[in-house]
Amino acid sequence: MEKIVIIGGGSFLGNMINYIESMNAYDIVGYTDIVDNGTVLYVKYIGDDSVLLDLYNEGVTNAAIAVGNNLNNTVVKQRIARNAKKIGFSLPVIKGQNVIIHKGVNIGEGTIIRDAAIIQSNCNIGNYIMIGDNCVISHDTSIGDFTQVVSGCVIGKGCKIGNNIFVGFSSVVTNDVVITDNCIIGAKSLVNKNCEIKGKYFGQPARLKEKYE
Repeated sequence: MEKIVIIGGGSFLGNMINYIESMNAYDIVGYTDIVDNGTVLYVKYIGDDSVLLDLYNEGVTNAAIAVGNNLNNTVVKQRIARNAKKIGFSLPVIKGQNVIIHKGVNIGEGTIIRDAAIIQSNCNIGNYIMIGDNCVISHDTSIGDFTQVVSGCVIGKGCKIGNNIFVGFSSVVTNDVVITDNCIIGAKSLVNKNCEIKGKYFGQPARLKEKYE
């Protein structure tokens, strides 16, 4: 079984441990963080990110990032991913239990697909994305890097969801909608028109409530 280190010791760490365990493909050697949060489940703290190079040289070549998005602000997550890649780590796709992925789906590195999510055929899912529990991503949809689709969302067919987007709890995006980079979609929104301006959208139907620079 290959070894893997988890980068990030915050509130998502416990979930990440469960997902990796359920895959039965990796042995977790520990987690890194800027602070020592003690042993989480059975996984021990092994230091801050300065230990990653030594771990890699010792043969731990896989890493999983347990750092979430701050809504659509992914600066910290991007920095962590760049550092891990520079060292040489592989960042595998991490899947929870009861995930369904159809044939013809492409999924980028470092993406996390949480319990009972469904991704239908011919979707292109980018890098370092998080697909929440019980989400449905309909066929022929694309999702850009560092985007988070939170639990319970339904994304229609043929949608183009950009980079650094946060789609809030239980939102619905109807067929063929385009959402430009760096947008936030509020919880329980109905997005039935393109979101062409960078900003915050919410409501039923969703409307632009705040424009970002």
